[in-house]
Formats: sequence, C-alpha cells, structure tokens
Amino acid sequence: HKHQIIQRKMKLEIWLAKANGGGNITIDLIYEGKTLDEIASQIDRDQEEIFYYMNTGDTKKQQCFCFQGMMIRKAGIQAIRLSEADF
Repeated sequence: HKHQIIQRKMKLEIWLAKANGGGNITIDLIYEGKTLDEIASQIDRDQEEIFYYMNTGDTKKQQCFCFQGMMIRKAGIQAIRLSEADF
C-alpha cells in the first residue's frame, strides 16, 4: 500500500538590517513527511539552526540557510520567525 504524505505549512519571516535594504521577507514553506514526527524533526532542525545563528552570529560554518531550495544569506538578518502558517 502507498504511504500517505503529510504536509504541514509554515511561515518563515525574516527582518533585514537597514544596511541590507531593510524591510522583511515572508516565505511560505511546506514541510512533507510520512509521519507528523518526521515533519516535526525537520522543523526542529531548521529552528535549531536559526537559533544557533541568532545566538552566535556565526556565518563561518555556513553562510546561508537553505529552506526547500530557497537560499537565504545569513548576514544582515535582524530577526527570524518560523511559525504556523495561517493559510
């Protein structure tokens, strides 16, 4: 039998420093997996990477976040919020 793919929509919001053009970016993300746990661990992994960067400002390890093929340069980010999508 075929496995059901579960999707969970999340919203990624990024606020940029004025030096980097200011303003904010909103990206709709769709996490996919076979179980809710699998999806939750993908989201946790992304949140941990965001948290690590916001705490340390470390761009040496990795200069970009990659969310489902969308590359986001870390430098110049003021704030990031990953939340349940309201769509």
